[in-house]
Amino acid sequence: MKKGFCALFLVALIFTGALGIDETLLFSEDELITVATKTPVQIKDAPAAVTVITRAQIEAMGYTTLSEILQSVPGIYISISERHMRRLAIRNLTSSYNDKALLLINGVPYREVFYGHLFLDEYFPVDMIKQIEIVRGPSSALYGTNAFSGVINIVTLSGSDLANGEENSQVEGEKLKHNLTVKAGTHDFSEISIVAGGKYNADGELLVFGRKYDTMGSGPDYSRKHEFNAIAADPARAKTFMLQWKYKNIGINASYFEFQHKYQANVDIPPEGNEYNWFEYRDTAIDFFYNFCLGERLKGEFKLSYQNYDDSSFWNVFDKYYEEPDFVDIIITYDVWPIKKSRVGFGQLHFNYDLMRDNILSFGFEYSYEELVDVRDIYINRATGVVMAPDANPALGPYDFWADPQVKHNKVAYIQDQQKIGHFNFILGLRNDIHEVFGTTTSPRAAVVYSPGSRLKIKLMYGTAFRAPSFRELYTKVPSPEWIKGNEELDPEKITTQEAEIVFTPNENISYTVNVFESVVTDLVGRGGIIGVDEIYENMENEVDIKGIEFSNRMKIKKFQSDLNFSYCEAFDSENDELLPHLPTTQANWRLIYSPTPNLNVAVMNTYVGSRIRWPEDTNNYYGRPIDPRYPIDQPRPDCEEYLRTDLNIHLDLKNNSSVGIHCYNLFN
Repeated sequence: MKKGFCALFLVALIFTGALGIDETLLFSEDELITVATKTPVQIKDAPAAVTVITRAQIEAMGYTTLSEILQSVPGIYISISERHMRRLAIRNLTSSYNDKALLLINGVPYREVFYGHLFLDEYFPVDMIKQIEIVRGPSSALYGTNAFSGVINIVTLSGSDLANGEENSQVEGEKLKHNLTVKAGTHDFSEISIVAGGKYNADGELLVFGRKYDTMGSGPDYSRKHEFNAIAADPARAKTFMLQWKYKNIGINASYFEFQHKYQANVDIPPEGNEYNWFEYRDTAIDFFYNFCLGERLKGEFKLSYQNYDDSSFWNVFDKYYEEPDFVDIIITYDVWPIKKSRVGFGQLHFNYDLMRDNILSFGFEYSYEELVDVRDIYINRATGVVMAPDANPALGPYDFWADPQVKHNKVAYIQDQQKIGHFNFILGLRNDIHEVFGTTTSPRAAVVYSPGSRLKIKLMYGTAFRAPSFRELYTKVPSPEWIKGNEELDPEKITTQEAEIVFTPNENISYTVNVFESVVTDLVGRGGIIGVDEIYENMENEVDIKGIEFSNRMKIKKFQSDLNFSYCEAFDSENDELLPHLPTTQANWRLIYSPTPNLNVAVMNTYVGSRIRWPEDTNNYYGRPIDPRYPIDQPRPDCEEYLRTDLNIHLDLKNNSSVGIHCYNLFN
């Protein structure tokens, strides 16, 4: 990043339906959520480490992407990969494809199944978010696979939210309302979105959302001799369409996501070599909801979802290029089209039954199928037109990477009991997943919440989770030693976590939360075999022991609101008792909001990330070239330094049902 002042200015104009500023933005502990228990429960009573980010907070902070929002949560770290994608770490659990956390949209799992990928980036528009509910810790007892390190549930706006979004609206409730948002900023950043909807008749709701997003990213990348490229490092484009319809207790949600990001090769090549290299995701989904009651005590919900993932990319492979002072001639030998197509079907029948006073029994059944439609890397020789990868084995096929079409079925039964006795609330849960591939996985859960008074909550929690191996890890076929082979004998990854949390609210304007946890991770899937010769995915024998503490404080003093959180987390390899590298042990966030008038918020956000040690084999060499020319080739690179980032956001509600926001990113570098 360039030294000195670096800012991203965003101007948002929201017409007809701007939401008013909430005077208590940071105090939402009394709100009800369902992600922690699948029953309505107050945040402070939830038997889990829960954080909720509301729409009012998103507007006040000026967040533009889902990854920016999550970075503000204690225990969560977001890093950037070489392909623009954001990598998510919750309590120092991460992976290249974000497959150790589960993303829910209105309670429905969304996950690309070949890699197991959870999408962050600009993939999901923040203008459609009503609130985000984040559970840190294993949650497979309720949600099954990939709810390993945590669960992120995005609750979207509805037609009724839009109809009731402003108290002084002059528009009648049965007419459609609309919001138009326009944003622009440095690095050729632009976004336009429109949402229209409202209530009709007495029981109907409708919402339609469209969005177009474009950015050149965070600036230019380095080229040969460590000079700046003319082409930005991580441009991205996104298009979104969402339709929500609801009538009484029936609802249908349909969505289309199109996301493109630049693929940057790691080698130090001229910018022209990366000009046309793009990754693309075209994902379509339709969800059906039906809520019903069978008597006064039994309530049920039926969910049905179908998702289609069409993820592909394109780039060039070249053997050499000729470089002169004013001319670069690249010799391209292959056009490459990697194809990743898959489908997911999901159905759930969930019940909440009031057994007796202060006792709720929750149980349900799920069925899902995951289908791998088409996975292969297609190489076309530009000179001959032959479809054959350079390292492919003609006896096996023309590809260097492929997987045969596969279908996996999963059947689930789960049960949870919540019993309140005096000052204690006990939660016991158990889930049984029957996989067609690797058999049965059982996930228990237990918690007790002690409430000696309205100001104090003491929680003791125990939970387990698993991550089913992805299609890539199970079925990948490779004729070249440069790729890792799939292994159909893999077992699921497993985690067991014990944690204790204290929530203290001495008065309505201040709260403290302290959480201490320990996790043991087993059967991690990693690279086995001989590197570069016969690599294969294997379950690792060594365990990972993770210990940490999370602290948060929220405070309101007159026109100021403060939100401070701090987390410290260490992950050790049990085999050699060494600290695992790559992720920071220390993080902190401090958000200060000043509201001089009811319609103006000025927010200052500070993010601190501690230093990160590198892997021992992380030497300054990539295929014979130095990764960073500032250091000798083949020498270990220094550890990543700590950093502190400060952002400023100003949000003003105008009198004509519109608002303006200005966001300055990274004020002091």
